[in-house]
Amino acid sequence: MGSRSTALVALLWAALPAAQAALSVQGRFPQQGAAEVCPDAPLRLVFDGPVTLGTTGRIVIADSTGTVADTIDLAGLSQAMVGANGPGANAPIRVVGGFPLHYHPVVAEGNTVTIRPRAVLAYGRAYTVAIEPGAIVDAAGTGWHEPAAVWSFATRSAPPSASATTLTVAADGTGDFCTVQGAIDFVPAGHPGRITILVRRGFYGELVDIPQGKDRITLRGEDRHESVIACANNAVVNPQHRTMMGVQADDIVIQNLTLHNLTPKGGKQSETLQVRGARCILVDDDFFSFQDTLRLDGGVYVKDCLIAGDVDFIWGAGTVFFDKCTLDAVHNGWLVQSRNNAQRLGYVFADCTINTAPDATHVLLARIDPRIYPSSNVAFIRCRMGPGIRPEGWELDRGTDRSRQGAVATPPAQPGARAEASAAVDNTQPATRVRFWEYQSADLSGKPLDVSGRLPFSRQLAASELPPLADPAVVLGAWVAQAP
Repeated sequence: MGSRSTALVALLWAALPAAQAALSVQGRFPQQGAAEVCPDAPLRLVFDGPVTLGTTGRIVIADSTGTVADTIDLAGLSQAMVGANGPGANAPIRVVGGFPLHYHPVVAEGNTVTIRPRAVLAYGRAYTVAIEPGAIVDAAGTGWHEPAAVWSFATRSAPPSASATTLTVAADGTGDFCTVQGAIDFVPAGHPGRITILVRRGFYGELVDIPQGKDRITLRGEDRHESVIACANNAVVNPQHRTMMGVQADDIVIQNLTLHNLTPKGGKQSETLQVRGARCILVDDDFFSFQDTLRLDGGVYVKDCLIAGDVDFIWGAGTVFFDKCTLDAVHNGWLVQSRNNAQRLGYVFADCTINTAPDATHVLLARIDPRIYPSSNVAFIRCRMGPGIRPEGWELDRGTDRSRQGAVATPPAQPGARAEASAAVDNTQPATRVRFWEYQSADLSGKPLDVSGRLPFSRQLAASELPPLADPAVVLGAWVAQAP
């Protein structure tokens, strides 16, 4: 920037109101003057007191030539993101794995403000960040601002080698990338062999998608409980792509990670992970949400994982084998809704544990509307079940797919009650092709469970019927031997 331009900027900022909030910046990422910064790095300011977003002013990110990389206008931003019918026409959009998604470009939490530009910055550039008055305010509503000259940094001169087979993601900037999506975007479509993306300990607040063509990726956390990918997404914010992480590619391994959709209870459908690809392996992972935590539409092997939720929190149209997993029913509701067709086997749970929260006293193993999904298949083999599982175990539902039935869910009569009125249940329906099966169900102590109250159309399997169901290699194929 030339001397005349610099002088003009200084005059403009000098003309702004002198009143400045008592806030003081205690830390920033990247630091002022930092070099070799990941182009995908979220920008972060840490203040000495709580802050909120204002309703005026802009955040402007520009390179050293004056070319603006992104402008975030706080005027009307909150209204654009959270309207009566979801995000408005002017709500910010970021492309994630090829999907244009609504997202929050700037978030204030406690003393911290995090800025996520709409697009990744370029390699080998110097950038400045200017924050206009009104964009950030203190607890008293007093505005805080900062001219571009105060915060500048330079991105790395070049990306990793195109032939790299291991990429590292680190939230603190010490890896090849600062975001999981940044590493995924770098992987070339149709690449040979397998590429491992190592996710260091840290919190990654982002939406993630592995698109078609980016097959044979292993996404592995450094620590199952401290390598955390978490963000809010749901049917209100992004009706057509409401999952926090999507997998469209084949031969994907997700290992040793915590994935959490931060949508609060009652916030509509909010998948943590959706898998559409073939031969996907999930091992040693924790998945958290409420409604629709896992949507599995492909061929998936799930081993030693924790899945927590309440309403249909494991569902989809795939063929899936759950091996020694833990299911946590955190409220009344349903564990599974398998919408498989006659050509797919559905969902098999072997040697799994089902925990029910103390106030969850009305939990069903699975439900389905047999008029729409007549071939639904769910099998529980040698599973231990908490006391909240209802004696009848299963449910036939007139209105499972309410968008197609045109039915309206009845609100619960009181907090913690069932999500729909019992009028939606019709366990007298014919369900000759529905396969709701169990074998040697037990309580949490291992004592055989009394299953005499199970619905008549469900079945208790004989030992001779197990071989086609109890072996993941039979259910899914020999590829499950590739599981870590």
